[in-house]
Amino acid sequence: MGIPPTQFALNRLPTTEPLPRSPEPAGSHESSSDSSYRPPHHSLPTSSSRIPDSMAHRIDILEEGVYERLRDLERRQEEIHDVVIGRVDGLKRQLDSILSLLQPSNPSPDLGPSSS
Repeated sequence: MGIPPTQFALNRLPTTEPLPRSPEPAGSHESSSDSSYRPPHHSLPTSSSRIPDSMAHRIDILEEGVYERLRDLERRQEEIHDVVIGRVDGLKRQLDSILSLLQPSNPSPDLGPSSS
């Protein structure tokens, strides 16, 4: 697993098609007092769009930092997992020891379960 080629991906942004319009509630547009309202039009990047090299370099550095932190977090999570598993195993051994002490070694047949 490596860091994805950001510069390559940024230089090859996919072409975009117009987004489908969401259906408006019946009568909402006609009953509006301002019929000249149009939603803002945002131009989306095309495949010929380029990000300046300096900005792409900064993005690469930030991305590398993010992946480095993710690896550190994964490593720390594994360490914590190992500690927790060790503690659970220790508690299980202690519980097994306690249970073996509480159970009689040779139960006598004439003594049934105690009714307190």
